[in-house]
Amino acid sequence: MSGSWSIRWMLLWVVTAPLWPAAAAGNATAHAALRVLQAECFSCHGETKQKGGLSLLSRELILRGGDEGPAAVPGRPEQSRLVTFLNEDSDPHMPPRKQLEPAQIRVLRDWVKRGMVWDPSALEEEEAPAPRELVPWPAALQPVLALAWSPDSSRLAVGRGSVLTLYAVGATHAVTVHQVTAHPDAVQSLAWSPDGRWIVSGGFRRVQFWSADALQPGREITHGLRGRVTALTFSPDGTTLVAADGGNARAGYLRLWDAADAAQPMRSWKVHADTVFAVEYSRDGTRLVTAGGDQLIKVWEPKTQTELAVLEGHTAQVLAVAFNTNATQVVSGGADRQLKVWDIATREKIVTLGNSSAAWNTVAWPGDGAALFAATDSGAVYRYTQLKSHTGEQSSATAEERHLGTLPDSAPLLAATADGRRVAVGSQNGLIRLWDGDGKTIAEIAPATLAGPEPARETHPESQRAGARTPKSPQTRPTKWSPRGIPVASSSARSLSAEPAQLELSADSPRHGVIITADLKDGLAVDVTEGVRFEVSRRAPFRVDATGAVVAERPGTGELTARWGDKRVQIPVTVRGDPSQAPTPSFVRDVLPRLNQAGCASGGCHSKPEGQNGFKLSVFSYDPQADFAELVREGRGRRTFPSAPEESLLVQKPLNTVPHEGGQRFARDSETHRILVRWQQAGMPYTVPEEPVLQRITAFPAERRYAKGGTQRLLIRAHYSDGSLRDVTPLAAFESNDGELARVDSLGRMTLGSQTGQAVVVARYMGFVAAAQVLVPAD
Repeated sequence: MSGSWSIRWMLLWVVTAPLWPAAAAGNATAHAALRVLQAECFSCHGETKQKGGLSLLSRELILRGGDEGPAAVPGRPEQSRLVTFLNEDSDPHMPPRKQLEPAQIRVLRDWVKRGMVWDPSALEEEEAPAPRELVPWPAALQPVLALAWSPDSSRLAVGRGSVLTLYAVGATHAVTVHQVTAHPDAVQSLAWSPDGRWIVSGGFRRVQFWSADALQPGREITHGLRGRVTALTFSPDGTTLVAADGGNARAGYLRLWDAADAAQPMRSWKVHADTVFAVEYSRDGTRLVTAGGDQLIKVWEPKTQTELAVLEGHTAQVLAVAFNTNATQVVSGGADRQLKVWDIATREKIVTLGNSSAAWNTVAWPGDGAALFAATDSGAVYRYTQLKSHTGEQSSATAEERHLGTLPDSAPLLAATADGRRVAVGSQNGLIRLWDGDGKTIAEIAPATLAGPEPARETHPESQRAGARTPKSPQTRPTKWSPRGIPVASSSARSLSAEPAQLELSADSPRHGVIITADLKDGLAVDVTEGVRFEVSRRAPFRVDATGAVVAERPGTGELTARWGDKRVQIPVTVRGDPSQAPTPSFVRDVLPRLNQAGCASGGCHSKPEGQNGFKLSVFSYDPQADFAELVREGRGRRTFPSAPEESLLVQKPLNTVPHEGGQRFARDSETHRILVRWQQAGMPYTVPEEPVLQRITAFPAERRYAKGGTQRLLIRAHYSDGSLRDVTPLAAFESNDGELARVDSLGRMTLGSQTGQAVVVARYMGFVAAAQVLVPAD
């Protein structure tokens, strides 16, 4: 018998052994293909969006397809839209704003050809997140992102920036009891143990216990955390601590620990496809409710991780949620400016409250449930009583609304005592106000140093949209411009001239383009920059990069010479200050132009009337103050992260390290990338001290005659109130009023057609306009 079995095993090995490498290759292809889908396609066809009715989250859904039918045919990539729409000349083209790499397309084609084996492990979150070193939280930033009342309602714990402060609250005052720097980053969440012994704070990949009597550190939890701990809560019996955890725009998790021994989480599971902004236990401890960045509200049974209900109706991130007394209803507030009350049993919205023009950041439904409280991103705080359920969309009153007050800044968080008799609201600039349940002010608590006042709203003489354009990465200059050739020989030139004739660079403006013009004997002027040879004087404090721009390297003076045939022109160059000591970036002067150049503020992206995924910018930044508030404050500050800028959505989305419908907008380690990182580390200033004001922009050449078929680079310079200049050509938007006569690309490079006539090429930058007059005379 044993010999017979040996023969059978040998035969089986002979038959199947040749298939093992093929099977391994198939598994590798499946894994790679699903990773491509996750990185490039799920932002439009995943959990939160299914454009065209198509979801790519499973093999069955891909085969079912969307509005146009199946997305793929196993074994036939040439008949699969999932593959053919990726071709560069496809119409429609996927992804809409990006061309996938040939290797990515090849992987998807091979996967479809092999039968579309589905490997769920490829879509699982990585076991350990990348290490991230935190820089200290900027002291000038003091947003109140966490509040927690003691069980007896006599003390208030406040997370203001990176500092945890404990206040004793009386009938008409609040006194500081203890204060400690709790985290290197901001205190994102707080919870008070039901027995009153412990305060727990959450930060980036860290949960810290503090003694409630003296704020002495106790246990620390770091194992198993992936991102910012955005919410914390204890079970009513105090035995379980729950933390909301996850990376920005990545899956949100709940972690449950034994409160007495928090070394390892007892349970952990994925609850949302995006950040978990809020979590709350029911009063009896049998249910949890969560609010997610995936626009959903979910009710859970914590012991079994069973999903009991999903409430759908918000059209942007759900930022806040709370149970009523017996956990039959929940109230939710969202970035879509909607405040809703839901019936859990029917999964239906039963009440819509308020009429806010700002996001609802925070809610509380304490005490006997007779009153609920909510605060908006504009700082307004409301109390609602006598809720009236309605079916359908009715316009009659749904509750009695009382406006308790308005803080002078955004209100990220609100907390109410268990009996509902005290309400605390914290603002973005660190101010806290306390009311009793009837709206009477108890106290106002200011931080040690308030952030400076909001700068006055800027106005510009022109703010019309320049039209959609395809943004280029400022640091990755496109392949060298290849015009049809300079149509004249150097012997036909009388002289050369340079713009600018002399150049001054600084740490604040370390790069400037140069245009070399040949003045011809027939009276025409021709751009010959592409044909000249640049020479840099010995020990010059600058260099010339591959695009012909002059880049400062150290303080000093030197000379740049441009030669064209036997003609030459010399440009004196002065570098003032140390270019390696880059000044603090400003939102108005440095960040907004970069966002514009990346296409973020175009009409097809975040400047649409409804914005994009809860994030809205003004068209080409005509309202910088509103754009600043949207980026820094709204969404409870989820888009920026000063202590770890690489973890911020402002960096991760345009780098496409997390799914981004707009694809990659700039490259890692580019100038734009570095500016966004430095700006966050500096505390995200709107402007910097003594910042000059942009007064106008100019174009060179402002007016010129051209031969048919000629080419010309434009040079756009920003002029500031202190007399300084900046070359903003790579950041400007260009358009021509006559594309047949004069075409212009996104970097201001004009190509003249074969027609005779006049045209105007317009450059727009930060609301200002400069025009270049084009004249093409008859032969």
